[in-house]
Amino acid sequence: MSVQKVLDQVFSELTPSHVQEVILRMAEEHRVEGSAGVPFYRIVDGLVGARDLGTGADRWHARMKIKRAVIEMLDQIPEMKYVEGDA
Repeated sequence: MSVQKVLDQVFSELTPSHVQEVILRMAEEHRVEGSAGVPFYRIVDGLVGARDLGTGADRWHARMKIKRAVIEMLDQIPEMKYVEGDA
């Protein structure tokens, strides 16, 4: 499957409730590891699942598109906010 088709699938699933569910699941898993926050790469992984985003630059661009979409989606979830990391 092409990267664009995978992105289309991921974007078709992006609703505030789905994003919130994935983030809460990732937060619970991350809390077990001793942290209160959730790294964004884990959120993207949780949204993509086992689907293949390709490699190299294609993969990076796809992940950045998902990241931008999720950040915009977070504006619709009052209980959540995006905080830029210090990496």
